[in-house]
Amino acid sequence: RSDTGNIAKFQSGGREANILLQNDAITWKMVVYDYGNDGTDNFAFHDGTADRLVITDTGRVGIGTTTPNSYEDEAADLVIGDNSGSCGLTIASSNTTGNIYFSNSTVSNGKYRGFISYSHANERMGFATDAGNTRFSCDSDGIKFGTDTAAANGLDDYEEGQWTAA
Repeated sequence: RSDTGNIAKFQSGGREANILLQNDAITWKMVVYDYGNDGTDNFAFHDGTADRLVITDTGRVGIGTTTPNSYEDEAADLVIGDNSGSCGLTIASSNTTGNIYFSNSTVSNGKYRGFISYSHANERMGFATDAGNTRFSCDSDGIKFGTDTAAANGLDDYEEGQWTAA
């Protein structure tokens, strides 16, 4: 087998191979291992206590979990946490907009078929479908539909009565 292009090669004869990074306070290791001893290899960053980030042999990423393949197939490409306590994800976006996009293509509006967007300037969270058409948003005035931003139209509490479609 050719090693053309390799700058360094680290090979282990066993089911685990490590590269240690150490200072006077902590040892981190990058490790390739067979976690379940079932012939599947993972790549992980371990802080001396636990694996903090794992990339499975199927390309799934676990942050705070060693088993992202154990979760629902349709939503396991990135798993954060391990059901042992509070967990979170922060999208830091300065004074602009933070977004989560749902895509079915890399072309045209397929890049943003649906999304959740938060505008810091307007303090508004919007939910869009059908290539970016805002269906509803929520701000300090309440819930608004479509692109409506008028404060008087915000649904801010429950009111009894009948609704009639326009």
